[in-house]
Amino acid sequence: MLPEGVVKKIISGGTGDLSSFPDSSKVWFHFRTFIVKENDERQMLDDSRASKEPFELLIGKQFKLDIWEKLVKTMRLNEVAEFICQPYHVGSYPVVSKSLRGMWSKDDHKHDKDHKHEHKHQCGFAALSEGLGYDDLNEYVKKPYPLAFQIELIKIEKPGEYERDLWSISLDEKLKLIPKWKEEGNQFYKDNDFGNACKKYSDALGSLEQITTREKPGSDEWLEIEKMKIPFLLNFAQCMIKTKEFYKAIEHLTTVIEKDASNVKGYFRRASAHHSVFSLAEAKADYRKAKQLDPSLAKTIDIEISKIEKDEVLKNKEDRNKYKNAFKSS
Repeated sequence: MLPEGVVKKIISGGTGDLSSFPDSSKVWFHFRTFIVKENDERQMLDDSRASKEPFELLIGKQFKLDIWEKLVKTMRLNEVAEFICQPYHVGSYPVVSKSLRGMWSKDDHKHDKDHKHEHKHQCGFAALSEGLGYDDLNEYVKKPYPLAFQIELIKIEKPGEYERDLWSISLDEKLKLIPKWKEEGNQFYKDNDFGNACKKYSDALGSLEQITTREKPGSDEWLEIEKMKIPFLLNFAQCMIKTKEFYKAIEHLTTVIEKDASNVKGYFRRASAHHSVFSLAEAKADYRKAKQLDPSLAKTIDIEISKIEKDEVLKNKEDRNKYKNAFKSS
């Protein structure tokens, strides 16, 4: 049901029955926006196809231009329709348009001739009062007309049919997803897909960091969440070692040790990363600490330390040769 002040005209019928759009559904559509002046004179403002990618709208998330959600909910998949909306429905469109043009201009400079290159952040009121940086939008703000939206609905996904963007998931939902992300990350790691493994571990760590903000530092709840970060930090660091990003691995493993001074894996993996960047003294110290914490690793650690000591001999020899060569006459 369309609100009063909106007229719909179907240009091309869609397929199937009229869809339902529960909250958190995702819809993708292309649109063209026209100012509708006297005698149906049209002036085009925007065309999403200029960006090549369709616009993505998350239903129920209070998008700034809420009329779009109401329009899309009357459409079938693949339908093309025109909606003429009175000005009181589209007062926020100029600010939305400014934002969209800013994103499009990164890849397409179609609007450069009209753009005054004002990219600073503005709230809606400030943007309208200080000017939007586009002559056509500024003119529309001064003299509003009805807007016509020609919309083509090209894709619909219901909740559960897509992987939701992290920003759209509530903190309580994120907390429930933590075990799933760990399981998925571990499977990616087993498959040697370290990029996707890192993403799962990173998503979990970022979410846990957000969740800690709800708790009082030092409280039992806060400490429990801090504890939950440790396996993800360890796994993330191991991915970094596999992809030869040793300094990042050292950073995350240091965080593990700061949170849990008796974490054997933290010392053992940091020792390996230190060895890889030839921080040999640090590597030996970490291996010895891991051996002290878990004597069952003594044989393995002794082998690793012997490798380090061989590297120390080579490094000392190289340093001596460099020192000698530095004093040779040219």
